[in-house]
Amino acid sequence: MPIDRDPAVIAYQLADETRALVAATAKPDDAYPDVAALRAVAEGLHLTVHQLPEVTEQFSAGLRALEERGALKDPADEVSGALRALLDAGRYLVLARQELRAVEAAVAGLEGEGVPA
Repeated sequence: MPIDRDPAVIAYQLADETRALVAATAKPDDAYPDVAALRAVAEGLHLTVHQLPEVTEQFSAGLRALEERGALKDPADEVSGALRALLDAGRYLVLARQELRAVEAAVAGLEGEGVPA
C-alpha cells in the first residue's frame, strides 16, 4: 500500500474501516467462529493502535508548525487546548496499545476447536 497518500484520506479510511469492524463484530457468533478468528482480530486491533501515539505526536507537530508560520487564527487559545488534548490522547493511546498487546498475548494462549495452542 502506498504511503504517499493524503493523511486526511487515510484517517477517513481508518474511520470507515473501524465502522465496518463494529458492524462485522456485532454478532459475536458470526464474527468469531473459532479461536483463530479471535487471535486475528486481537492482533489486528493491536496493530491498529500500535502507531497511533506517534500519529498524535506528528499531528501536534503539524499544528505547532502552522501556528509558527502564522497560518492559524487563535482568538480563544484553541491551539494550546488542542495540544494539551493531543498529549493526553497520546498517553491514553500508549496505555491502550499496551493493553491490546496483553489481550493479543492472552488470546494467543487460548486453545480451541481445531486450533492448537
